[in-house]
Amino acid sequence: MAGLTVAAAVLIAPHAAAAAKPAPPAPRHNPGVAANRARPAQHKTPGDRAAMVLTPSTAKVDLLAAAISVPKGTGPISNGSFSSFNLTDRITLDVNNASGNLLIRTTELSLPGIKQNLSFGSAYNSLFVGSQVPGGSLGNVWRTRTGADVKLIKADDNSVTYLASDGLAGKFTKTSTGYSAPSDIKATLAADGSGWKLTESGSGRELYFTSAGLLDKTLDRNDNVTDYTYNASNQLTSVKTDRGAGGAREAQLTWSNGRITKIAQSIDGSQARQVQYFYNSAGDLTGIDSATGRDVFFGYDSQHRITEINSGSWGSGDEGAWTELTYDAQHRVTSVTRVYDKKKDGSGSTTRFSYVSSTETQVADANQDLGKAVSAVPHTTYTINSEKRVTKTVDPAGKTRSKSYTSFSDVLSSTDATNNTSTNTYGANGGQSLTASASATGSKTTATFANAATPANPTGNFQPSSSADGQGNSTGYSYNGAGNRLSSKDALASEAKVDYNDDGTVKKSTSPAEGSNGTTYTYDTNKQLTKVTPPTGNSLAARDYTYDSFGRLQSATDGSGRTTHYEYDLDDRVEKTWYSDKTVPVEYEYDGAGNLYGRTDADGRLAVEYDRLNRVISRYGSLWYGYDAVGNLTGLSDQRGEAWYSYDNRNLLTGMDSGNAEYSFEYDDNGRRTYTRLGLKKTGSPQYVAETHNSYDKSGRINRTTTKRWQRVNGVDTAYTVYDMEYCYAKRVGTAACSAASTDDTSLRQWQTDHTKNDTVSVFSYDKGNRLTKATNINGKTYDYTYDSNGNRKTAADGSTTQTLTFNSANQITNSGYTYDATGNQTNGSAIRSAGYNAAEQTRTNKDAAGNTTTYNYAGPDQVELSYTQGPNPKGFWWGLTGGNGQPVLQYYETNDWYRQHYIELDDQQGPLGTMVYEEGGVDHHYFYVLDGLGSVVGLISDTGVLAGQRTYDPYGKLLSTTTATGDNELKNTILGFAGGIVDGDIAKGELVKFGARYYDPAIGRFTQQDALNQIGDPKNGNRYAYAGADPVNNVDPNGFQTQSIGGEICFGVPVCVGLSYDWDDKGNHGITGQVGTGEGWNVGYESGTGDVGTEAGAYGECTAGAISGSVSENLAGEENYSAGVGKPGLGCSVGVQGTVSF
Repeated sequence: MAGLTVAAAVLIAPHAAAAAKPAPPAPRHNPGVAANRARPAQHKTPGDRAAMVLTPSTAKVDLLAAAISVPKGTGPISNGSFSSFNLTDRITLDVNNASGNLLIRTTELSLPGIKQNLSFGSAYNSLFVGSQVPGGSLGNVWRTRTGADVKLIKADDNSVTYLASDGLAGKFTKTSTGYSAPSDIKATLAADGSGWKLTESGSGRELYFTSAGLLDKTLDRNDNVTDYTYNASNQLTSVKTDRGAGGAREAQLTWSNGRITKIAQSIDGSQARQVQYFYNSAGDLTGIDSATGRDVFFGYDSQHRITEINSGSWGSGDEGAWTELTYDAQHRVTSVTRVYDKKKDGSGSTTRFSYVSSTETQVADANQDLGKAVSAVPHTTYTINSEKRVTKTVDPAGKTRSKSYTSFSDVLSSTDATNNTSTNTYGANGGQSLTASASATGSKTTATFANAATPANPTGNFQPSSSADGQGNSTGYSYNGAGNRLSSKDALASEAKVDYNDDGTVKKSTSPAEGSNGTTYTYDTNKQLTKVTPPTGNSLAARDYTYDSFGRLQSATDGSGRTTHYEYDLDDRVEKTWYSDKTVPVEYEYDGAGNLYGRTDADGRLAVEYDRLNRVISRYGSLWYGYDAVGNLTGLSDQRGEAWYSYDNRNLLTGMDSGNAEYSFEYDDNGRRTYTRLGLKKTGSPQYVAETHNSYDKSGRINRTTTKRWQRVNGVDTAYTVYDMEYCYAKRVGTAACSAASTDDTSLRQWQTDHTKNDTVSVFSYDKGNRLTKATNINGKTYDYTYDSNGNRKTAADGSTTQTLTFNSANQITNSGYTYDATGNQTNGSAIRSAGYNAAEQTRTNKDAAGNTTTYNYAGPDQVELSYTQGPNPKGFWWGLTGGNGQPVLQYYETNDWYRQHYIELDDQQGPLGTMVYEEGGVDHHYFYVLDGLGSVVGLISDTGVLAGQRTYDPYGKLLSTTTATGDNELKNTILGFAGGIVDGDIAKGELVKFGARYYDPAIGRFTQQDALNQIGDPKNGNRYAYAGADPVNNVDPNGFQTQSIGGEICFGVPVCVGLSYDWDDKGNHGITGQVGTGEGWNVGYESGTGDVGTEAGAYGECTAGAISGSVSENLAGEENYSAGVGKPGLGCSVGVQGTVSF
């Protein structure tokens, strides 16, 4: 396929066929010729490499005549602006758009810890070249990310410079009472004997340094120790953490000529794995050999600046990927080139940086003409303050955004391209703690810090005592002496409690309705969780866990006695998952960059290919993808043929060409899509056959969505409105129009007007837990709901019928006919009848009302990739690229009519636009989705401009009606339904809806299985069966793991860090950064038993992972990337979201 980057040289197994699911038909177009080769799997043992000659390094400086000068803008500064590149699963490259600093970070080895794992790695900052910052333990410029090079340097004026992880640095100035902290570091420094103690304000972690400034040990708030040992030459020789057996918690370091050459772990007295470092005669770090033998090489110029990186290589036969860099005289990066094919012509994707002045940087993305200056091509302009923060951004289209900051470089205000401003207030702890965040429309969240610091908890004043949401509902928090959160009580007086062991591990947790009947947690002598015992009075039984010699989860036994086993390589990546029952094992293969390129499971072998920029170019051997230099998806090919994508200079999708269909798109100044249109390449067709127009309020929330269809009548294009809903976030007052006053904004949808139904108004009511209690005039009915203190929906009434449910201590329904197994899976009741599950907790069988059984078959270790179903309504599924929720998106499917393939037309972010139906004989039909403000499919418009059908739902997504046009039943075959979920079984009935990893039953408003994440200590999120926080009007749960607000209000990387929870999953991980398991298009983020939460909830009771908060990454259009909000992955927080992201 011309224009697509594809790789077909390798024999790739097709999607596995089954009796009920035929193999996919041959592509209707040739996908193209091979452009890349396969990457080999990784070995389990480290490779060998001859040692290189080493020369002495410069001696470390511990006491200087004057304080050293540290360049500004090094390291991952808080609220910085970066252009980021992921080279492998273990190597990241960031260019600070303000300072021009190159930051390279690697991760080599990880040791388990109680609070968080300790990762060994290296960091390079280009602005350290020629500076006064002393050389590190890894040669010129490079520094370790923990241990040896995290140190203090004292000057003769008694000031102390803190060289923190990854190049962050700052000077503590001596005062009459102690030390004053630098603006970037929220911590206190105090003398401790002959050394110092540095206490991080957010985490409460204490770092102890010797008189020579060496990091001696760290203590978390529960006094768990990570210990650093040095030899007589002040060289770090070992590190020991606080969790794991024997050698799992300890690493040994080997030195030669003043540099670290090896980090190793020994198990039972024998070396088990190692990482090696290699240097040239100039003292530059030239290579890192990982525990699995994966090499990365660095090339330098004469000034010790990195000019090229060869990453992801394995052995002499693998060239790996190449990245090339250039600099100006001040060691600022001027270009980053990611080479497509080093052996061919060396061309690649080049991003360029021009430093016009000390207050202005211009950046041109990789799509621009390299023969012209940055100023002469479309570019983004950054205005910079003296602290190297971006205060104004002008994108290539001339749209301007701005920010202001506090003296601590926290975001004070942010103004978007349409001049709407959100503000933050820092009214506690001398301006260090965020006490209020107001959106551009006026909704405000607040936090109070009334706790005092104590000797046992010296950072207690940084822990919120209460918070209030956008509706003014308050939640209070209490803590124990060490500062662990004991309880959280919301405005309904629902209280979740947590009790702790002396080491800070969770001992017991109770939800609001449990009283003292809670869940208990058991640990072995190595601080590893071994058992979770549920409360009594339900079907649940205890879960058990074991660990391997590296402290990684080895087995997890569920309440039904079924065991899942895990095997890893030496880089801690899951290689195999196998089960105690007949569930087919899942095996994983990785390339040199850490991408998952092979997975073998019950569905056969999934082969995935990548280009040298780690972009997926093929799945199944039949789905192909191409990209431009920036990474925009430019084309795809599958059985339907080809689809092509085009973009403007802001990299916003402007058009998509698919067969006879042409989609076009328009945006507002903030880059939000305002128009989506479908046209046809047919003579006599109207210019458009369908159009959706979305408008937004000042906070970026959709306040009206309108869909029209067109038909040509007597030669005139005539429009007909099929859907037109307006949303208001201020409370309804009589018959007055929606108030735009800032004091009236609540951040929740309070009412909506259906302009296609005689301006019918529906009003929504909520309790103080923000749970939906009433919805009026929904398709002619008014719905009332009540809940218990755990968020279980007790009653649902629609004016004619009332559903009443009762619950036990595990939030399981106890009404007659409902049953659950010992793992918590629903086995009977409502749409679930005699359901069966396997050890992977996959739903394998289920009966319908007539007694017919459906069998479910999956690819992978969970329920995300449903492969095919057998039964009265058989279906086959083929999955494509990973979407914004971190899961593969359905690309096409087949229903029981195997001669019709349904291809979901997806935009560049994998958002659904419509369906192209291909029938035998070469007939194509295009259908345009009519979506409501939740993403539910409420109608279809055919390519003739006819309204092909409509659906209605109740507030919790129960399908109420389906109407279709005469002779067109496509809506009954349209598998996307409520909130964009996948409809299970008979589509026309819509009994179950699959959201990512779980099945949702809209008839009872809850999931059929528990959430894999157990968010203890949070009354809003403790119910593991609940859907969308009991607010289906404002929230969705697209991946089955987390509630997301559809409001999308962002507070620019400064979350009100309150109302957060301590997370556990059923695989034995707590505070997880990922799950056991893998997927292509994203790297494995597994951390056994520890780590900060990375899914819509911050680390329990804390705002930051350390003293220095994380950064917000901006793209080249100056738009921030966040992890909260719809379709905006990255880092940030959202007003109205159930939780926020911790830095």
